[in-house]
Amino acid sequence: MGQAKLKERVSRPDGVARNDERMTGSRTLMQRLASRQSNEIVIAFAGPVGCGLDGVVEATERSLIDHGYAVVRLKLSACLEAALEAGHVIVESPPGSEEFARRRRLQMAALRMREASDDVHLLAEYAVERVLAERSRAPLSDRAPVAVPGRTAYLLDQLKRPEEVGSSPAPRLDPFRGHA
Repeated sequence: MGQAKLKERVSRPDGVARNDERMTGSRTLMQRLASRQSNEIVIAFAGPVGCGLDGVVEATERSLIDHGYAVVRLKLSACLEAALEAGHVIVESPPGSEEFARRRRLQMAALRMREASDDVHLLAEYAVERVLAERSRAPLSDRAPVAVPGRTAYLLDQLKRPEEVGSSPAPRLDPFRGHA
């Protein structure tokens, strides 16, 4: 960092460098971020049963479409439903209303799948795989320095457990190349 920038930083009342003053190598943080920008957004939703999350996801989807994004809505329960249909996991239907039984059955399927795989991040990893699969089908942006999808928003509907929201051993994604 040059002496003038260092003096300016030290003389600022809060002593904190502005974003454009934070240096990493020979480029500022903002330059580094600009070089890695993608037109993609990934938003994951989480909420308790009955909180009205469907309305939030739908409103988000409409807003993103209004702002020029192609929206890909990924229902994470599809992974569980497919496993149940294929017989990879067996869960009896509990008594109760059809909707209660469906939700409870999916919860039990997720629990059994996590136990069988010893992987608490199972649905988060499924979400990463789905985003990568959808991404490979997306039309590419002609404005990016490398081939990346255009303005696309992936809505993950929905994460259920704290382990799926926090850090995950899922493959780290490079926004320009997929897997790092």
